Amino acid sequence: LGNRKDMPELLSSALIFVLPSYYAEGVPKVILEASASGIAIITTDVPGCRDAIIPGETGLLVSTRDVSSLVDAMVKLLENRMLSNQMGKKGRVLMKSEFRDSDVVFRHYEIYQHLCRWKSNIADRYFIWYNDIVLMMIIINNSENILAFIFRNVWE
Repeated sequence: LGNRKDMPELLSSALIFVLPSYYAEGVPKVILEASASGIAIITTDVPGCRDAIIPGETGLLVSTRDVSSLVDAMVKLLENRMLSNQMGKKGRVLMKSEFRDSDVVFRHYEIYQHLCRWKSNIADRYFIWYNDIVLMMIIINNSENILAFIFRNVWE
């Protein structure tokens, strides 16, 4: 399909959305977008993907690299439009209540605040300001384990 500028319209025309990822990733934005469009989701039981749905309520989880379970899930939702419509509606509600951009930013900010409260013998903190972006690095016990976070305009 290439680069599209009509994703809301394209997603809203789908009956189900399938993302059979087989590696751990962050929460795929495309799953969030499809759920927000009211589409039932089928995805694999890997970190990130499984975090974007409520199995059995907003979509179905299948094992990675298991073609037969993927096909079974697709047939189940395509043959039962009532179920797929219910899952899509619940997915839209979930997106509105749990995955709004402002809520996600706020939850990340709370994590950063928690990390900043660590005692100095546990972590050294470094803040680097660049325009409206803050890069916060926390070096735990002076080891090579560095956590770096970037966030924009969180102080507003």
